[in-house]
Amino acid sequence: QIEYLAGHAESPVYNEVLRLLPFIDGMPVESRLPLVDMAVSALKRMSENEYKMFRDNVQYLVSADKQVDLFEYALQKTLLRNLQSAYSRVKPPPVRYNDIRVLLPACGRLLSCLAYWGADEMDVARKAFEKGMERLGSGMPPEMSPLDSCGLPVIDAVLNQAVEAAPMVRKQILDACVTCIGADGCVTIEEAELIRAVAGSMDCPLPPLMN
Repeated sequence: QIEYLAGHAESPVYNEVLRLLPFIDGMPVESRLPLVDMAVSALKRMSENEYKMFRDNVQYLVSADKQVDLFEYALQKTLLRNLQSAYSRVKPPPVRYNDIRVLLPACGRLLSCLAYWGADEMDVARKAFEKGMERLGSGMPPEMSPLDSCGLPVIDAVLNQAVEAAPMVRKQILDACVTCIGADGCVTIEEAELIRAVAGSMDCPLPPLMN
């Protein structure tokens, strides 16, 4: 990754990366995404070319080891989603979903992933899933997805669909996710990072619980 940046980042940026690495290595994990939030306003002052180079470098670094972990996923979603609006003249997707009931199957898959992520036992995961679905409060909820059919690709696919929902529907989905994550009374750092990614992907404000 360092060798890649040496050839694909501007010299001042590359030198600053080297200078900051020891400090970042010693940073508490809970400070990682808040630091990203603090950096976003400065990053929005990049030129168009600087942004494109920065975006490409972030995407390379995230995928350099051929796998994406939860923090990398949350980082990419949180960071690039914030910057995209400043540099890309992309119109918001048209609203396709005005009723949460249409999205219940997708929400079931999303909440299944979140429930498994925060639980060591099946009973705990199922209770978290049920609480999240209850928050949506619309009709007969779908069955919880099997563990082997859950993962970041599933979450990503659902979020890409949910961004086409009306604002109030997106808020319902985010509230259900927060309820699911917090069902056991404890929100881990990884779970908080995942909720940040969910909120950012759907262009929803981060709930106070997660700030």
